[in-house]
Formats: sequence, C-alpha cells, structure tokens
Amino acid sequence: MALPTSGALSLDALHVEAGGTTNTTASFNDTDIRGLTAAAGKTINSTLGTQIDFNNFYGASASSGFSITNTVGAGTGQFVAYKYRGFAVDNALFNNGGYGSLSSRQNASFFGNNDIDLLTNIAATSGTPFNNKNGRMLIRVGTTSSVDNNNDAFETMTVNGTQFNRSDATYQSSNGQWTWDYTISSVPNDATSAIEPFPATGQTCTISFTGGT
Repeated sequence: MALPTSGALSLDALHVEAGGTTNTTASFNDTDIRGLTAAAGKTINSTLGTQIDFNNFYGASASSGFSITNTVGAGTGQFVAYKYRGFAVDNALFNNGGYGSLSSRQNASFFGNNDIDLLTNIAATSGTPFNNKNGRMLIRVGTTSSVDNNNDAFETMTVNGTQFNRSDATYQSSNGQWTWDYTISSVPNDATSAIEPFPATGQTCTISFTGGT
C-alpha cells in the first residue's frame, strides 16, 4: 500500500512501507527507505548520505514487481502494411484473432487485478504513421471500468530488455490501454522474423513490471 499523498507523514510510516517493523530504529540513511519507489513527479535520491526531503516520499511505495514469459506470436489482420509481434486475446486488436501466449495474464498487485488482453507491438512496413515513428507498443488490460493511470497499475514495463515507462505512455481510460510510439530500425515484411523488442515468432522473452500496489 502506497504512502499518503498529503498530510502527516512520519519516518516510522516510511520504515513500515519499506518492510520494517513499526516503532523500531530507522533513518533516512537506510537502504530500504531510500529504495522506495517514488510517486509520479517525485524523486527519491537513493545515494546514502545525501540530502533528502520528506516531501519526496508522498505517495511512495515499496518496490515490487513480477515477470511473465511471452511466447511470441504474429498477428495478421486487415491492415497489410502493419506487422504484429507479441500477444493478443482473440480479436483484441483490429480483428487479428488471438496470437502468442503469456505464462500469466494477471497479478493481484498490478492493473487492478485485471487480465492482460493485449501486449504487442505494431510495426509499419512503410511510412511513419505513429507520430513520425514506425513502431507502436501497446498493453491493454481487460476491464469494464477505468484502471487508475498511476504506479499502482505499474511503473515500468520491460520487454526483452527494453524498458517502457508508464509515465511516457499515452493512456486511454476507456479501455485500460497504454501506448508508446518508438522507432524500429528495420521492419521485415513477414510473419516470423524478430521485430524489436520482440524476438522471432515462436521464441520466448521475459516481460517484467515494477510498481503495483
């Protein structure tokens, strides 16, 4: 559970959030307290012995995360100029049908405990249709109501070693979807080759998340 975003905030509360026992010795020089995950717009200096402000701990939470394995699939749909790699449930994207698989689609501490329905990229074989980029990464969770766009949903998503920050994404509250536009160095016009950050179809990669409640 994240720390409050306003009002009274004690060193003991920070200590408990970091996993310590209430009313036991703690200091701002403790690694676990410096290691708390800052809320959006805040920064916690993790270097021991440096000056730090109580204000930076408002909304902070204990660092948490989970990892899943994606067996990469390739989508084929009505937009022939686009290639897809990753995972999608049936008809989650442009009537492509389902493709790929995830070792787990849900974690109780992330995305409001909703299933991941879509975790894929869209790569343009020509042109730059995505805000002057030729690649788009999407993650969508299955929900009938808005998922809060904050670190309680997730803070970072790392796909096969490439990190995407939630704070950099465009968020659509109507369907719980985060979108990032990025540049892909080369887009093969087939359904099997790797398209960064995903490896080739049928191969596996690790996708990890930080943040969460």
